Amino acid sequence: VQYLCGADMEGKQLGSVTYTPLCNSRGGVEADLTVTKLKDADGSNYYYFAAGGNTATKDLAWIRQVLEDNHFKAKIDDDSDSMTLISVQGPYSRKLLQSLTDVDMDNEAFPFSSARWLNIAGCRLLSLRLTFVGELGFELHVPSDSAVSVYRAVREAGEMLSQTECVPVRDAGYRAIDSLSAEKNL
Repeated sequence: VQYLCGADMEGKQLGSVTYTPLCNSRGGVEADLTVTKLKDADGSNYYYFAAGGNTATKDLAWIRQVLEDNHFKAKIDDDSDSMTLISVQGPYSRKLLQSLTDVDMDNEAFPFSSARWLNIAGCRLLSLRLTFVGELGFELHVPSDSAVSVYRAVREAGEMLSQTECVPVRDAGYRAIDSLSAEKNL
């Protein structure tokens, strides 16, 4: 993982999320993505790579080529078809998600650039505390077979939040990220 990533990955704690470039041998950027250090059921550490939607296929092919070219004894699984990402962004995102889970979502328990396992709508999912829009935000990495029920739960909680806090909670497409970050001057 350290060989692949431009960011220093040594000594990362479990649950840490690192935004990093993947650089080629000439120092050019091949990809930018997040890498999360996790532990599987048998106690072994592993890394969860999350790439942007329209570059994921290219990024995966590049990573596999680097692993092969350098004879690394590592494997990377592609779970893209079995995962859905739901991004919950904005100043009320913590309050919205807290209404759906019993996991403590406050800043001390769930700091920026960290990951936590949550249960929402009966689904165990990985949440990354990240934002690319200039506001508080979370990514929900949801098994695809539970995506509709998790989305509906988030929307219902959003409607309740809209009523109780008088704040708009709306859906936005993936491309909104660019305009929202520009709006915040990022």
